[in-house]
Amino acid sequence: MGTALARTLADNGRSVAVRNRTPERAQALAGKGISPLRSTDQATMRTYAEAAGAAPAVLRSSGQRARLLTAATENLRAAEKAGLGSPGISAQTDVAGTNSEES
Repeated sequence: MGTALARTLADNGRSVAVRNRTPERAQALAGKGISPLRSTDQATMRTYAEAAGAAPAVLRSSGQRARLLTAATENLRAAEKAGLGSPGISAQTDVAGTNSEES
């Protein structure tokens, strides 16, 4: 995307996640609405979580239930927050296993 574009988006109130093959370059942008990601897996999880987060409202408006999708969204966000490096079901399984041990 580029440093200038990332800063412009952040300056205009957007939340921006950045990744670079050289982690120091991404880290240099940290703050003021810009979050550096350590891996492409984290970027993938964030994209899945954002898409899944928008879907429940659409499903509910059409009369469908969205419980499983809501749970998946929560697990994806928890996996990203925990810094797990594997996307999708694997990360969700790690988080679900952690959550089930706590309850």
